[in-house]
Amino acid sequence: MIYLTNVIQIQKLTKTYGSFTVFSDLDFSIKTNSSTAIIGPNGCGKTTLLKSILGLTKTNYGTISLFDRPIIINGSINSKLLVQSRKKIGFVPDNVVFFEHLTAFEYLKLIRVMTHENNDKNDNQIINTVLKEFRLDRWSNRLIHTFSTGTRQKLAVAASLIHAPELLILDEPFRGIDPEIHFKLLHFLKEFKTSGLPNLGIEKHGSIFICSHVLGDIEQLCDALILMNEYGEIVLSGDTKTVKEQLLGDKSFEELLYQLLREENEEEENDQLGDE
Repeated sequence: MIYLTNVIQIQKLTKTYGSFTVFSDLDFSIKTNSSTAIIGPNGCGKTTLLKSILGLTKTNYGTISLFDRPIIINGSINSKLLVQSRKKIGFVPDNVVFFEHLTAFEYLKLIRVMTHENNDKNDNQIINTVLKEFRLDRWSNRLIHTFSTGTRQKLAVAASLIHAPELLILDEPFRGIDPEIHFKLLHFLKEFKTSGLPNLGIEKHGSIFICSHVLGDIEQLCDALILMNEYGEIVLSGDTKTVKEQLLGDKSFEELLYQLLREENEEEENDQLGDE
């Protein structure tokens, strides 16, 4: 049996738009059966990074490996390996685009049939279970274009789990959802990482790479953190406990991260003044 070391490995990854550098020379890995958060201010390149990993936006240099296989090398995509890898990934993007004239049930059915390798007679049962768990059962036969923002977000999260993925890549998954589903989703993610979600058809535990500003949830959920500054640079990474211990004082998790980012920016500004 082959045991995977990393579900994601990034090496020297660089992304630019013309003369503007989004991020440069990023190096990190996401271990199998772990939960890692990427945190940073708006505009630092987090969403672009997640899309790059899935081949949804092109990078300039560096390597992206998924499930220990190089998928993208210096902007060149191995399409066959990328398609195979995507079937193992559940993705919640920052802005979900739905097939608006499908019902919730039809949409989940489509996602499952397209991505789940073992379609069987239990598909409809699993879809109905997912709809019920996310309080979407009453919307099962309603067209998606009639849904509220929060209901659409719940459907997006449900769709990320419907095909029994091995890896979840989540961009602000808690955005706009009600407190009950927020709590349930956090519970689902913990269970997904530690034991799987058998009632949703996920028999094996998986890995999570998440971008979120809900830092209290991140502290509960994540084993490791990657902290980026506004220039798209990784300023600190490591296990969650170690990151907290990097700064002294009895402060909340949010205060620790804010202080680290602020100090990093102040150091860069002072260096620039010194150069002048």
